[in-house]
Amino acid sequence: MLGFVYISGITMAQASSRYQLDVVHSTVGFAVKHMLFSTVRGKFNDVQATAQIDEQTGSLRSVNAEISVASVDTDNAKRDGHLRSDDFFNAEQYPTIT
Repeated sequence: MLGFVYISGITMAQASSRYQLDVVHSTVGFAVKHMLFSTVRGKFNDVQATAQIDEQTGSLRSVNAEISVASVDTDNAKRDGHLRSDDFFNAEQYPTIT
């Protein structure tokens, strides 16, 4: 499950640096146990994300991410189609994970 991360208690007056996800060197992936014998691994190929870091403390201020559900990839086209269906992600109604 991916969600927003926000660190409270930091005033907006403090300077922060914004960083963008390096999509070439990053992966948003998952692993799910299947029965007792195997683990299904997958990733999302279309991901955009930014993070804000407080310059004074080096602490994380916020993270924002958007993941295209249609980009799910488990190296199995039939399974990927099932994951996009309303049994799982329901990509037609909810095309983006934020």
